[in-house]
Amino acid sequence: MASAQVGSFDATAKLTANFGAAGDAPSMTGSVGAFMENGESLGDWSVQLGRAAPEDDAVLLKGTVAGEADGRILSGQWGAEFFKSGYDQANDAPDMHAHPGYAAGIFSASTQDENSPQDLNALHILGAFGASRVGGDPTPTD
Repeated sequence: MASAQVGSFDATAKLTANFGAAGDAPSMTGSVGAFMENGESLGDWSVQLGRAAPEDDAVLLKGTVAGEADGRILSGQWGAEFFKSGYDQANDAPDMHAHPGYAAGIFSASTQDENSPQDLNALHILGAFGASRVGGDPTPTD
């Protein structure tokens, strides 16, 4: 029988936000890499965060995950939310036309095949991230 292992990791998340044209839903893509555990590289671990977009006018963006860890295929889900869009001082209300300054989210992935749920050697990972906008005009021009 396989034994379970639990650990923690550090990694680098890179996100790209697309705020779309006026009236279009925002979306986000990204990657998570450079996985480290106790200061040591975890090698070929990588996670691609597929296009995430809101569902049914929701605020939360949802997407799928694809990746690899120790030569094994990962798949899963991820989600994120934008924060701090700006503030309209004149109207004492949030500025709904300003681009957000921050995003936070989570991802999960597994090597477990849904057709073989008893795989005792499956790898499961769960991560969380936060990011702030780098550069760019916080207010759309359209």
